[in-house]
Amino acid sequence: MIPIPRAGNHHAYAYDNARNQAAMTYGNGVAETRSFDHDYRLTGITDAGTSRLQNLAYAYYPTNNVQMLTDAVNSRNSRSFSYDSLQRLSHAVGSCAVGCYGNFGFTYDKDGNQLSQSLGATTTNYGYGTGSDQLATISVRGVATQAIGYTADGRMASLNPGIQTPAGKSITSLSYNQNAQLSAVNAGNDAMEAEPGPLQ
Repeated sequence: MIPIPRAGNHHAYAYDNARNQAAMTYGNGVAETRSFDHDYRLTGITDAGTSRLQNLAYAYYPTNNVQMLTDAVNSRNSRSFSYDSLQRLSHAVGSCAVGCYGNFGFTYDKDGNQLSQSLGATTTNYGYGTGSDQLATISVRGVATQAIGYTADGRMASLNPGIQTPAGKSITSLSYNQNAQLSAVNAGNDAMEAEPGPLQ
């Protein structure tokens, strides 16, 4: 293993003979080690400081999709994965019925757009514009929660009712300049981000 120190922030990295990043030490003293199989797939991550913080193990299907993630520190975070015939994630299931990761299900359309995500009894559906792959609506339990509009050239332009920011405002629209670059993020009639001036 070849250690490579990084000056300034006191991080240190080490690589195995296959050039995988096999170890890293953070500035706070936490040490992370990673293991890989002969196909260079990540098989384990361990982080430890004064105590063991994380210990994850990965198992794979022959198709190289992740089959199982096992958390040896908190088994409630362990989960298994399954995929459809096109190798798209179809289920992610926690290791226990209550208080665990949850039981997720996913469906897709023929273009590969995600149509739904279910978690227990709650299903979120995603709708797309006619003849396009642009996300147009989001609904939860059959109730529309977000409508998304676009400019003629396909840039996101509006959100109804909007996405709430940490400051409590709702982002309802996006503006672009003549070069089709994002110039403003708007909350109603208020611009939250002004268009940057020319570079000096």
